[in-house]
Amino acid sequence: MSLNLHRTYLPREVIVGNESINLVADVCSSLGFTEKALIITGVKTLRIAGQKVMDMLQSEGLEVQLHVVSSQSPTMKDVKDAEEKIKRYEPQVVFGVGGGTKIDIAKLSSANQGVPFISIPTTASHDSMASPFASIKGTGRPYSVKAQSPIAVIADTSIIMDAPYRFTASGCGDVISKITSTRDWLLAYERKKEKYYGQYASSLASMSA
Repeated sequence: MSLNLHRTYLPREVIVGNESINLVADVCSSLGFTEKALIITGVKTLRIAGQKVMDMLQSEGLEVQLHVVSSQSPTMKDVKDAEEKIKRYEPQVVFGVGGGTKIDIAKLSSANQGVPFISIPTTASHDSMASPFASIKGTGRPYSVKAQSPIAVIADTSIIMDAPYRFTASGCGDVISKITSTRDWLLAYERKKEKYYGQYASSLASMSA
């Protein structure tokens, strides 16, 4: 009898709390990233968190490069530009610092180049911070494409709470919706409308609500 296999990759470290961004160098060290890092961020998020991440990594002796993305809606060109930077610089790890756009670009470009990535979200209005999927336009495939899960997530609540209210409200709505969406998933599976149901994944989603 053959069984369908489902493989799940989860972050090795998830750190949430006020001023948790100050642990970025410790996380890198614990994961073995002690030489070179690339930070993918935006113009605004460079000021909010990206520059601080860069300064802390450099203070611990890492060689750090920045890749600043100006696009507000990620496209394959943005991903390819980031990939070229990864190819030239050959970092051990890529950081995605910002909202969903910047994290998705970091996620997919690093996945395509076989480099781990660390997620540092600055807003709560998206699930890009921890999911293995990226929403990129112009892929010729469904809007969300498989990339990779972050090896670590550092969610500094003092930064996220300073984001505009609409982003925080959107994130709270997304969390609350997990209550019904996980039940919808199970119902669809029981009625043979969905081929796969993962109890572990469903439980993780429900726990957040």
